[in-house]
Amino acid sequence: MKSLHSFLAAARRLPLARKTTHRIDPRGEYQHTFSPEFPFEITRILYPSNRPAQLLWHTYFEIFILLSSECRRQMGNSLITLRQGDLLVMDHLKLHRVSDFPGDHAEALVIRFLPDVVRSPGMVSDHTLLLPFHCHPAGEPNLLRANDPAAPACRDALVGLLENYRLPEASDYRQTGARGYFLVLLHHLARHFGAAEKLRDMYARQHAITGRLRRVFEHINQHYAEPLTLPAMAAMANLSRQRFNRVFKNAAGMTLIEYVAHVRVTHAARLLRETDRSIAEIASALGFADQSHFDRRFRRHYGRTPRQFRLGVPGAPTAAAP
Repeated sequence: MKSLHSFLAAARRLPLARKTTHRIDPRGEYQHTFSPEFPFEITRILYPSNRPAQLLWHTYFEIFILLSSECRRQMGNSLITLRQGDLLVMDHLKLHRVSDFPGDHAEALVIRFLPDVVRSPGMVSDHTLLLPFHCHPAGEPNLLRANDPAAPACRDALVGLLENYRLPEASDYRQTGARGYFLVLLHHLARHFGAAEKLRDMYARQHAITGRLRRVFEHINQHYAEPLTLPAMAAMANLSRQRFNRVFKNAAGMTLIEYVAHVRVTHAARLLRETDRSIAEIASALGFADQSHFDRRFRRHYGRTPRQFRLGVPGAPTAAAP
């Protein structure tokens, strides 16, 4: 098992960045952008004492790990004292910031990501890994202390994650290695917080809801090219339309329409890479109304048109969507 010293050494091999506020809109939302193909980022951030952090919130998920000796994080109305090596699963929709710390700066490792990094189309069990980001008991943060018995296994995963994340971007193993170790980290966190008494009931309710949606996810994965309507999917889950909308978005992180489009464009990307079928043919085969609709959905997901994707033109970064 990796020691705290080994983890800190691995984390500090990343280049240092300073916290910026220019992306915070008037509502306090931090507008961050991700690569369309790998919406995942690890940053080592310095928080200087002469520039007080602004309260902000965001729609992407975040893990905060303190590298310096001590600081306090405000999250909503709570103040959380963190010490070196502590890991905090952020309640990202609440206003939060780094507040008090000794010395002239605080230093942290911040992992930002979109749920697409974790989810595979049709794999309902993937959502279990995201439960610590959805379930935040009132007044109790999802906090893993550096001296907790579960911490060494998480540090093992973090060191492997950092080693792969630092590989050259052109490496065939960078994304697959980083994603693999990240899933291991999420697995340890889900088990740790799921076993805690404070989350047991919340997890049980979430699992019950996810179980009702299992048939829906499996059906979408098998019949993604066919018409998939809200009434039909709600009936399959034995839920009213209103209830289905709410629980599906909570489980999937997106609406039914967005999820179906996500599955379709994922399959489209594979067909564009592996076959010479025309773009119009692929659009029709995957159930898009027409090629222009397909182009819009594909560009929204990958930051480029299907033709540009096939030609290997780099995509523009896509913003985390609410």
